[in-house]
Amino acid sequence: MALRRDLNLYLLLVELEAIEEAHRLRDQISEVICHTQLIIVTMDIDPDHTITMVEGTQVFPMDGIVPGATFFELFKDAPNFRSPVNRIMLANVSGDITEELEYQGNWFRCRYTPMFAKPRTLSLSDSKNPVVSQRGVIGIVLTAADCTERYLAEIALRDTNREKSELEERESAALKATKIKSTFLANASHEIRTYVS
Repeated sequence: MALRRDLNLYLLLVELEAIEEAHRLRDQISEVICHTQLIIVTMDIDPDHTITMVEGTQVFPMDGIVPGATFFELFKDAPNFRSPVNRIMLANVSGDITEELEYQGNWFRCRYTPMFAKPRTLSLSDSKNPVVSQRGVIGIVLTAADCTERYLAEIALRDTNREKSELEERESAALKATKIKSTFLANASHEIRTYVS
C-alpha cells in the first residue's frame, strides 16, 4: 500500500515537472515569436474560420485579432488574405501557401499552413474490415510578418537601378553625339582647307 502511494506520488511529481517544463518552453517560444515581429494565428475550418489562438506581435493594422474572432470578418475588405484560406479548403492543399500580400498600404509575408487530422483506424466490433478515417484539413495556421520596409526598399532600389540605366543610356548617347560632331567638324574643316588651297 505504501509502495503504491509512493509510486503515485512519484508519478505526480514527474507530471508536475513535465507541466512546468512545458510552461517554460511555451514562454521561451512566445518570447522568440515576439522578438521576431511575427504573429501566428490558428483558425478553425468553420465557415467564418474562427480564430482559436494568437501568439506574437500584432503586425496587422487592426484590432480584434483575438481567439473567438472570425478571420473572414476581420479581413472582409481584404480578399487577397482570404483567398489562400479558400484555396486550402477547396483544393485540400497539402502544402504551405506563401505570399506577400498588401493590406492598407502595408505589405505582409504570409504563410498559410493546413493542419491535418491524423488518419486513424476505427475498429468496428461487428466488422472484420477496419475503417480508416479521411485525412482532412482540421485547421489553418497563418504566420505573418510585416515586410513593408523591405518591400519599399526593393522599390527604391528598382527605381535607382532604372534611373542609373537611363543615365548610362543618356551618357552613351551624348558620347556618341560628341563623336559624330567631332567627326563632322574634322571632315568639314578638311573640306574647307582643301577648297581654300
